[in-house]
Order: sequence, then structure tokens, then C-alpha cells
Amino acid sequence: MVDFTNDNHRNPENAYIVDYTFNSSSSSDILVAHVIVDTNGVAKASALDKIQKIPVVANDVKNDIRVINRAGEMHDQLVDELMDLIPADNFTTQCLSQPIPTLFTEHSVQRGGNMLGLEKVRENALLWLIIDATETPGQQTIMQDKLEAFSVSLKRFAESEDLNVNWQYLNYVDSVQNPLQSYGRDNIDFIRKIAAKYDASGFFQKKVVSG
Repeated sequence: MVDFTNDNHRNPENAYIVDYTFNSSSSSDILVAHVIVDTNGVAKASALDKIQKIPVVANDVKNDIRVINRAGEMHDQLVDELMDLIPADNFTTQCLSQPIPTLFTEHSVQRGGNMLGLEKVRENALLWLIIDATETPGQQTIMQDKLEAFSVSLKRFAESEDLNVNWQYLNYVDSVQNPLQSYGRDNIDFIRKIAAKYDASGFFQKKVVSG
């Protein structure tokens, strides 16, 4: 993942996601899924060759293997804790990392700018996400508490290693987070101006709980 992110500018048609996941309907073990994409439709793209040889067993951060490893270890512990609180067949988890190379910012600047404030991310980074599914409201309350604690703990680790990136992706955040603060005042003012012009009633502003 780290090498791929650093080299993504050489092969912008490729994408890669690492996903630690638990789903008892698939396996009683925690799985590590590798999602690889080549938008040119090349089945065995050379840029993905190293990834395809990896043996797979059945808050944004800098592009560093320490964060990926820590997130994986924490996910293992999370699943163990959840299995003491929720029946294994009543929940699923996914802990994903995907590249945010500086290539994204460069393309944005070439096209007139980026409304998400990506220009503040000045080095290759990883977008980290943890998601879940449960069966009941009570289980979701348990899960919510666990995931919030997970997020805080991983962020503290990243900060302690000088690996944290002060940027959040709106589509991935939870309602307790505030991604807009990382976008920059000028971008927020512009977004509000466009929203007022094209969505004066706020119809599209209220359909997603995270904003």
C-alpha cells in the first residue's frame, strides 16, 4: 500500500484498497481483502503485479506502514471485544485504507482548484475508514461506542508518531465529526454560495446525516 501510493502518479489508471474485514457469513476468521482496479481494463497490470503476489489469508494519515499495521492490530482486538458483546452472526466490520497521493491535488490545481481543501495534504497520504453493520439498535449503540473509541485511539497513535493529517473526507465521516473545518473558509463560503443558488430549499443538504 505504501509503495503503491508513492508510485501512483506513474500509473494514475490504477487504484488499490486494503480492507480488514469480519463477516461470519463468509468466514469465522478476520479476512484481509485487496481491492485492485485498472481503469484501462488490463487484467494483470504491471503496477499491480507486486500486490497480486501478496499471500492473502482467507482520520487521514501519512502514507506509512506503521499506521496500516496498527489499524490492523486494533481491528483484530475490536472483533474479539465485539464477539463478547454481540453474536458473531449479528455484526460485520470493515477497516479500509486507500491512497490519497499528491497526484489528486495536482490534477485538481490543473483544473482550477479543489473544494475539499486537498491542497493542504502536501505529501502522499492514506484515507482510513472503519464501518460496521449490526442487527438491532442496542447492538448499534455498542458498536458506535467501540468505533468512536477506535477512531480516537488510532488518531492519537498517528499524532504520537507525527503521522496524522488534519483533513477529513465528508463522504466517509460520522455525524460526530466535523470534516468541513478542514476544507478552509474560502472553500466553505464558495460551497454555501453555490448551495444557496442551486439548492435554496436545502433539499440536498439534509439527506445524509453526516452532512
